[in-house]
Amino acid sequence: NMNTVLKTYQLINIDTLEASIDLLNNASTIYLFGVGGSSVIGLDIYQKLMRIGKKVIYNADLHVQMTFAQSMDQNDAALIISYSGSTTGLVDVARVLHEKQIPFISITQINSNPISKLSTYSLKVPSEEKALRIGAVSSRISSFVITDLLYYGVFKKNFEEHKKNLIDSKDNVSILKK
Repeated sequence: NMNTVLKTYQLINIDTLEASIDLLNNASTIYLFGVGGSSVIGLDIYQKLMRIGKKVIYNADLHVQMTFAQSMDQNDAALIISYSGSTTGLVDVARVLHEKQIPFISITQINSNPISKLSTYSLKVPSEEKALRIGAVSSRISSFVITDLLYYGVFKKNFEEHKKNLIDSKDNVSILKK
């Protein structure tokens, strides 16, 4: 795990990361795309961004995700998470976004792949897993590193407001415990 995290940090292009953070920060709505093991990563960043007041839309169903792509415009941004970068359906989503000139970030393995080629900003994770992945462990860890950096970057852009939203969200959730 430590080796995976180290390799992930070594692959980060700071300019691409900062541009990706700006894209998410300035988007009217952030749409998240990912299926299978990547849906866990999508769900994690979804709840984090929502809690700081960002307008974020995510659904694990690929058919629903495709309808998102159809309703987006240039003021929105997307984040596609796909370790292989060639997941059937997500490549189609990437093509629709590219054709509609919707800016999007991809998180994929370092190897050349269709999704990263189409993306506005491509963030890479190490290519460490075999074709038969036993639980997608290293790809999940490295993708979480990237999404956490995106989250921290967005949070930092408007720290006081996001801090207040996070506190309000925590207070709202704590009502459920009573």
